[in-house]
Parts: sequence; C-alpha cells; structure tokens
Amino acid sequence: MVHDDWALACVRDGLTAWNRRDWSAFESLHTCDVVYESSYHVPVVGRSAVVRRYREVVADVPDLHSSGLRMIENDRDQNRATFEYLQTGTLAEVVGELRVSESPFVVHTTMSVRFDDDGRIAALRTGHC
Repeated sequence: MVHDDWALACVRDGLTAWNRRDWSAFESLHTCDVVYESSYHVPVVGRSAVVRRYREVVADVPDLHSSGLRMIENDRDQNRATFEYLQTGTLAEVVGELRVSESPFVVHTTMSVRFDDDGRIAALRTGHC
C-alpha cells in the first residue's frame, strides 16, 4: 500500500532528478523491470532502457523542464497513482548544423504510476495535451 505522501514524494524526486539530469538518482527510483509507455513511443522495458529513453528526449529538447506536480488520484490498494504536471522547453528546427527556428512550448502532462511493494516505480504511462 503506497500512501499519498510517499507516492507524491517518489514522483517529485523523479522529476527533480530529471530536471537536474541526475540519471543515477532517477534510475534508483524505478524497479529493474519498469515499463514506460507513452503515446509517442513504443513501450520501453527495464530501468536502463527507460533512462536511455529519457536521455534521448533531453538530447532533443535540452531545456526540457518539469514543474507544478500534483497528485490527482491515489488508489492505495492497487499501488497506483495519477499525477499532473507541466513540461516546458524549446523545440528547434535544425537544418544541417544551423538552428533555423525555435518554438517555446508548454505541455500539460498526465502520468499514471504503479508502484511495487517497496514504493519504487514499476510502471508509468504518460499522456500529453
């Protein structure tokens, strides 16, 4: 059973590690066989693969930042919780090695998380609008 405070703290720690690009701290919050799903990418399985995927995202959007985390639902009996937060960054159109345009963005993100019995992230699914 994952209590509200623990669930929120775990995901907050994950976003803090993400924002700092502290990949070892980020990785430690996930189970070895974590599954990450997103509507923009095929499912990713395994802690190292999830970190690799997040690093790829940051390589494409170096100033990507998450903020405003809030929990909107927690099913303690099922070890599942849902969160909302904002992601901001700048998309760049690159031709060759030249940046020809930049577009700042704000994305509202919803993340559903399933925790294992030790409170680590075992599965997550993100959606964006």
